[in-house]
Amino acid sequence: MPQSTLIMSHGGPELEQAIRAKAYAFYQKLTTDDALPGLHIEPIKGAVDPRVRTGRVDDQYRAVMFRLDDDGRRAYVIHGIWNHDEANRIAESVALRRNPLNGIPEVRRVDHTPEPPLAPSRAAQEKRTYLGHTAAELVTGLGLDEATALRLADCADEDALLAAAADLGGWQGNAVIELATGTPMAEVRETFGLSTPEPVADHPGGPAVSDRELVTLIRENPAARAIFSYVEGEDDLRRVIEAKDFDAWRVWLHPLQRRLVDAHYNGSYRLAGGAGTGKTVVLVHRAVRLARDNPEARILATTFTTNLAQELRRQVATLDMRVVAERFGDPGVLVQGIDSLVSTILARADGIDEDTEQLFGYRTTDVSRRTNAEEAWQAAILTGGRDLPDRLKSPAFLAAEYAAVVLANRITEVQQYLRIARPGRGVRLSRKERVAIWQVVQAYRTLARADRTLDYAEAAALAAVHLDRIAAGGGGRSFEHIVVDEGQDLGPGHLMFLRALVATGPDDVFLAEDAHQRIYGQRLTLSKFGFAVRGRSSRLRLNYRTTAENLNLAQQVLVGADWVDADDQPEDSSGYRSVRHGPEPRIVHTATLVEEYDRAAELIGAWIRETQEQGRPLQTIGILVRDRRQRDLVVAALAERRVGVRAVDNQGIPDGQPVVLTMHRAKGTEFAKVLLMGVSKQNLPKVYGNLPAEELDDAVLRERALLYVAASRARDELVVSYAGEASPLMPENPPVG
Repeated sequence: MPQSTLIMSHGGPELEQAIRAKAYAFYQKLTTDDALPGLHIEPIKGAVDPRVRTGRVDDQYRAVMFRLDDDGRRAYVIHGIWNHDEANRIAESVALRRNPLNGIPEVRRVDHTPEPPLAPSRAAQEKRTYLGHTAAELVTGLGLDEATALRLADCADEDALLAAAADLGGWQGNAVIELATGTPMAEVRETFGLSTPEPVADHPGGPAVSDRELVTLIRENPAARAIFSYVEGEDDLRRVIEAKDFDAWRVWLHPLQRRLVDAHYNGSYRLAGGAGTGKTVVLVHRAVRLARDNPEARILATTFTTNLAQELRRQVATLDMRVVAERFGDPGVLVQGIDSLVSTILARADGIDEDTEQLFGYRTTDVSRRTNAEEAWQAAILTGGRDLPDRLKSPAFLAAEYAAVVLANRITEVQQYLRIARPGRGVRLSRKERVAIWQVVQAYRTLARADRTLDYAEAAALAAVHLDRIAAGGGGRSFEHIVVDEGQDLGPGHLMFLRALVATGPDDVFLAEDAHQRIYGQRLTLSKFGFAVRGRSSRLRLNYRTTAENLNLAQQVLVGADWVDADDQPEDSSGYRSVRHGPEPRIVHTATLVEEYDRAAELIGAWIRETQEQGRPLQTIGILVRDRRQRDLVVAALAERRVGVRAVDNQGIPDGQPVVLTMHRAKGTEFAKVLLMGVSKQNLPKVYGNLPAEELDDAVLRERALLYVAASRARDELVVSYAGEASPLMPENPPVG
């Protein structure tokens, strides 16, 4: 018998550790030859669906599945593994069928759940409505059964709605959430690929469609691809059996996410979405899809920080190790942090002295070492800032002005700087002030040249100049496609560099960003750097990570500020939803720092015991603080109280203990339980010295974003503590525990 394909259907029970190895062996044999001795693949007498089969996993357990034959190619849709007697009872009553109202294949318990009627029954036509939709419209529009439609129509508030959506799960729960956020029914049907199929002859398990049609629907329908997943090779099979994140990677691609993964665009595309909405999942799947479509293509997956780049690479390799490119220039998906890639380009560059002359006005080949920018700007102010007004003697302001105006426009002389427009910079400057700033810029460049260094912004801008020169000379561009995570944290030089890496054209750059998570650098507009995304953008609003309760607190942190996205449009901080529920976040207020440490030790100790009892790893507990000094103090204070935790800096999250890390380092991570410590007026927002008043608001906005990022790292439990007075960035009147 030729090999069989495995298709996993979501909904079966989670396998206990003791049965996983046996399930793996059973599935391996099934894919090799379903007639092998010991498998005992058998039809069930009297089953409502003639496709149903059971198979022997061991003496106690049997698998329930459906056999589909498509012109000699066989596929098994795995429903799940149960104890022997229960498996037989389930097999008798389940059917793999096509929903007559929406065209989606589904596994349905025929004996327990009534079929959706071809026309709404009288009960479903009652005047109860769900967000303006009658129960009858929910039946015909989404293909829900009557009982579910009537339950939705009875939802009195958002909590009841989210609970109902969570019970539904899968694409149906997501579709209900889409309606709740105001998406029209017609758009929901289009997003999820719902249709009204032509009636066909019935059989007891539902409309009798061919095996070939079912296989095609499972493979191609957007909603079906959120319910069923093809197992492609042993690595996939192992993840099905062993990894709890399999659903996130293979099964639970929301149909909108799937559409974003598969779509082709005429140019660059911007994907927005709050924390936990799955932007990174889309990027990783899209990079892999592009590589599979064109194995010779060079694809870059990049982001701002090294830690996030390492996580991106792990996720790409988890999805398909075969497409990972190991070296710059190789076909496949190269995953590298953006500053690291800048250094790679500069290290390989020929004629770099020509490029430095164009960017700086002088030639040098010293491009490998990086400037300590804050110290260098302080020194430049002392050296060349005699005429600079006190309000402009800020290293942060000068660094931003240098990157966004001087480097972005490749300015080498004061007369150029005096004439150039400065849109979006906020601080208005007189001609005299511009001259004074230029004197500091010259001092900064002179000091860096003497030290034989470039700062990160200079290096990125220089790499862009070099790449543009090579392309102008017929040397081509470095990549065919680029996907970018956390785009809101990139600086002007980074955007210039990205634009220079790939030619303008179809599917050139796919950039994910969230204005609410901009914790580095300044606000930038993509169109000013050659990314024409107006009309090619979308937003994800369904949160997959955070419970509704924790999401509510995180979103309250955003209230009270004006947000603008990378398309230079107002960013709405509302409208995000989660179908997960958990305990309300707790706020712990203490009079002194010592008392805050005592309460933290009690809490972390209790979490450790609870986590160990549940058999879960202790590194799923995270303690987040504003900076490294606080991190080290917390580690020492908890050690004194006999609570073992581990500080995390640039390395990955280690196993074995709860971890303490800064809020900046927490970007891209998630934890089951999170304690935010030191959220006091003294610590948040950070004091910014003599930053100009016009730029202070943006600095505080980044601090607000930082607290939002930290609060949104919690999947299940969130506790916030502070000593003395609370940070003004905290929501008003939160619950205090």
